[in-house]
Amino acid sequence: MGALRSGVSGSPSAVVRHPTNGSLSSDSFRAGTKPNVSGSCHGRVRHFHLGSCRPGPTANGKSMATPSDGYNGLLARLVASNVATTQDLHGCTAAEIAGLEARYHLRLPGSYRRYLELMGHRSGRLFTCDHMAVFYRDVLEMTDDVYTRRIRAGEVQESGGCAPLAFSLPSDALLIAGRLDAQWQFIRCANQTDSPVWHFGEDDWSIRQVHASVLDWLNCWCGIAEEAIASTYFEQYPNGTTP
Repeated sequence: MGALRSGVSGSPSAVVRHPTNGSLSSDSFRAGTKPNVSGSCHGRVRHFHLGSCRPGPTANGKSMATPSDGYNGLLARLVASNVATTQDLHGCTAAEIAGLEARYHLRLPGSYRRYLELMGHRSGRLFTCDHMAVFYRDVLEMTDDVYTRRIRAGEVQESGGCAPLAFSLPSDALLIAGRLDAQWQFIRCANQTDSPVWHFGEDDWSIRQVHASVLDWLNCWCGIAEEAIASTYFEQYPNGTTP
């Protein structure tokens, strides 16, 4: 992890470029966009047509700005929209979270820690309408794995699927989501309260901020799940997709 830890320094604004909306499901992951669902295609989500993704409101219509009240609103939204019941949620133990922090020598922001505590192992339909690797078992390995196979390999020899020599991640980065081993999202752990969410992928290896906070990230995916439910996607494919 040495070279990873010597990655981009300075403030997030110094290392990111803001995205533009795309036209396929992969761009939903890349640009933080929210799809309008029409039709179905099991195992893929190219039936999504993208619009802008805005963080969803809480049950009482207020903005979800802080981890303390925001997660109450998110949980109410998950239940009200049939994305997940409280029984569908399975969180991580304190020991598991401590193990993740110890592995990467990081202290997690409180907002992401709360996500792991509430739904770090299972979250109902929240992420199952796309090939999302977001749970503890994924996150525990993902930063090391991508660094070893894609970033350090690119330092040795630029080849297909490897990062270019100039690519690096911030020293406090933790990968929190992956899609089809081709796109990833990460947070930064310097701020102990919250973090924006950034994206990079093998298409151009540029880093872009795609969500203003962890709750924005979760609410965006809740909106995607809600539209998948409305489209009857889960009636056709009850188990959704897999990473």
